[in-house]
Amino acid sequence: MKKETSFIPLLPASRQRTLQILFGLTVVTFLFTLFSLSLMRVPNELSPVWFPTAIMTAAFYRFNSTLWPCIGIAGVLGIIAATAVDGPAQVGLFYPLANLMEALVGALLLRRWLVDDNPLKNLADWTQMAIAAALIPPFLGGILVASWTPGDNAFQTLVVWMLSDAAGALALVPLGLLIRPDYFQRYRNRTLLASTLLTAILTLALSVIAMLYMPWPFTFIMVLMMWSAVRLPRIEAFLIFLLTIMTVLTLSAQHPLVQEIIVNTLNSYRLSNMLGLPFLMVLLPTGVMSIAMYAVYSERRRITESETRFRNAMEYSAVGMAVVDAYGQWLQVNKALGVFLGYTPDELHHMTFQQVTWPEDLPQDLVQLDRLVRGEIESYSLEKRYRTRQGEAVWALLAVSLVRNNDGTPLYFIQQIEDINDLKKSREANKRLMAEITHTNEALFQEKERLHITLDSIREAVISTDSQQNITFMNPVAEKISGWSQAEAQGKSLREVLNITFGDKGPSLENLYSDENLDSDIELNKVLHNRYGGSFDIHHSMTPLSTQEGEHIGFVLVIQDVTESRRLLRQLSYNASHDALTGLPNRSSFESQLKALLTALPGGHQSHALIMLDLDFFKAVNDSAGHAAGDALLHEIAGLMRSQLRPSDILARLGGDEFGFILRHCSTEQALNATERIVEAIKHYEFTWAGRRHRIGASAGLTLIHEHNAQLADVLVQADSACYASKHNGRGIVTVYSPPRQVGDQPSAYQICNNA
Repeated sequence: MKKETSFIPLLPASRQRTLQILFGLTVVTFLFTLFSLSLMRVPNELSPVWFPTAIMTAAFYRFNSTLWPCIGIAGVLGIIAATAVDGPAQVGLFYPLANLMEALVGALLLRRWLVDDNPLKNLADWTQMAIAAALIPPFLGGILVASWTPGDNAFQTLVVWMLSDAAGALALVPLGLLIRPDYFQRYRNRTLLASTLLTAILTLALSVIAMLYMPWPFTFIMVLMMWSAVRLPRIEAFLIFLLTIMTVLTLSAQHPLVQEIIVNTLNSYRLSNMLGLPFLMVLLPTGVMSIAMYAVYSERRRITESETRFRNAMEYSAVGMAVVDAYGQWLQVNKALGVFLGYTPDELHHMTFQQVTWPEDLPQDLVQLDRLVRGEIESYSLEKRYRTRQGEAVWALLAVSLVRNNDGTPLYFIQQIEDINDLKKSREANKRLMAEITHTNEALFQEKERLHITLDSIREAVISTDSQQNITFMNPVAEKISGWSQAEAQGKSLREVLNITFGDKGPSLENLYSDENLDSDIELNKVLHNRYGGSFDIHHSMTPLSTQEGEHIGFVLVIQDVTESRRLLRQLSYNASHDALTGLPNRSSFESQLKALLTALPGGHQSHALIMLDLDFFKAVNDSAGHAAGDALLHEIAGLMRSQLRPSDILARLGGDEFGFILRHCSTEQALNATERIVEAIKHYEFTWAGRRHRIGASAGLTLIHEHNAQLADVLVQADSACYASKHNGRGIVTVYSPPRQVGDQPSAYQICNNA
């Protein structure tokens, strides 16, 4: 169910405003009815395009339902007044009431289907609008009027009524749904105003010329209106559509030559007396084009805004962030990093990270970097020192992930450099304060107060315990992240107050004071669960307290909240290993998982299947429907393939229309059956884009991997060779790789077993 839209309410206090709106609605309905009546060729025929119903439909949709009786009366009065001025004498109340019924039905359907502040944002909304305003109500009204029509003209009356009401709805209802009271403020933008006026003038002038001098004039007019849809925003385009249709209608009613052209054209197709049909056929595709262009521009704007948000998030982040090439050169740095190191961004662009790393800490960083490049780890983090412009050593928490090319080669590193220099200093200060407490019994109270003041002012959570790890003190930060007040936690054990786990749902951390749990091991993902359900990613350190005589008297626990920095690191790591379009692992991640699987094979009796799959005829979809359609098709095919595989199987997009997947623990026959199911599912999958159906196919190559066939490069080449054979032998098949039968055979003479 969509969210409720904010329909325009009119309160009793604004009665004068209400009367003005109802008077305006009556006048507008009167004028458009008068215009529609002027289009009748003879007094007893219906207008080719009927606008009053569309006006009332938009009014019912836009205004609060408490005003509907007044709106209905205003609309009917406008129609009756116009009919009295220039209309058939025998009309009476029947036809206006039929129009009122249509408007109510259309408005109710629109409110049910388009309850949104932006009712026409895509083609689905446009289709619902066309059905709700231009199909169902005209059909119901046509049946009602046809049943009232005497003689054998009932069917003709039904068709003409439906065409005229449908054309009027497509011309006016989109404007009624989209236009707002502050619409004309848009034209403070002089460029938009000039473009709108120029487009309107050219469209109207060329439409008149087309009607007077061109063969098939409605084809030219449709092209001109589509040009307007491409050039202008939705509202301006629909306004020009309305003006163009009204201009052509005026010509068709007043100019004998135009009347003759339209009548002859309809007679040639045996569609006499259906003057509204050409206008309906012009409005349908042009309206679709306008909404399609709006959807395209909206998507582009969304992508641009997303990229801008990412750049701004990096630039204005309080934590230092950088993009570094494979040789250590700074490619992009944010302001926070420049301030931290004392260099300007331009100066850093001409330096490497090795130049600003403290010499004693560089080897450890390079070792981790080498492991990351070799694919042994996906990211790493460590505490290290940097050399500032003034030559001082400053501490930072460094987190690094790697982005690779499609071929797996390193592209660039993403580094997050968090200033922990003050944290290091505060830790040293805390240790000195604790030492003073244990060494100065005579000034115990004063030192304790000073310590509490210091701990209350720092950003880290600090908890003191006795020798049995029962809590004796908590600073405000500790109270906040744990959910316990100091009074409630006093005397309770750390394990009772602090629920710390490895990972969000991992095992609990049993012993806070252990060599395995010290805060220097940064790669451990520790999470503190709040008493009230919240959670924080943390680093922690726990220091024992002893007297001068060596007597153990308690512990001091310091906890740092690193939730935001770890969230950014996880997001960067995910983006580096997944395909943005389908959400599947990318080639780099796929090969890493395959390599890990191959490493575990020796010494076992298990076997797996590696499959390479290429989509057939995918380029035809891109060429005929556009890259947006191709992207949507790839996303749907990825979901289709994922649904055919087991949860334990691995599926990845390797690039373009190439996919790879690994079937765990299966024989050749099982893998072949599963792959054939996927190929058949893709072959019979129907992809619909812009009302047109597309079909593609797939060709796949399969190789079995086991302890005797466990070389990464070999199995990739085998699967690729089998996939190429499938394409070469007719597409749409699955080929199982078979090794050469004789030792002397050349690689190009691989024996391919076609099992499809």
